[in-house]
Amino acid sequence: MTSPTPRPVAEGAHEPASPGDRRQLEQLRDALLQVHKALLHAERGRYERVHGEIPGTTAFLQLAIHHEWFAWLQPVTAAVVRIDERTMSRRTPLRADEVPALQAEAAALLRPDAEGTPYQRQFHLVLREVPSVASEVRAVVAA
Repeated sequence: MTSPTPRPVAEGAHEPASPGDRRQLEQLRDALLQVHKALLHAERGRYERVHGEIPGTTAFLQLAIHHEWFAWLQPVTAAVVRIDERTMSRRTPLRADEVPALQAEAAALLRPDAEGTPYQRQFHLVLREVPSVASEVRAVVAA
């Protein structure tokens, strides 16, 4: 029995990300946080119209973390956390080949689609119902 031939490593696969790549990811993270904040604010308003006023910041934070109303925002939260983990890790530094996937993930979260994933459908709905969020997203995408 012969052993398999080692597959060649793609060029740049183990190279560290450049400072420019890191800067782009940090800017992308900041943009996603802006969108996330706008979406949370919009969802709070929508939630309060249905369920009544949320009594304070702590109660809102608990709802945002645990209530199904806000669960659709989880992909944005997860993307921000992934970017943070990869750009801040000292044990396993960010590699150049990881950057395009992180960028593509973030870009997909900024694309609403009435027929897409549950996240994309809800994102589409919020953009239609809350003009301030649509303006925020347009500004982030244009930057």
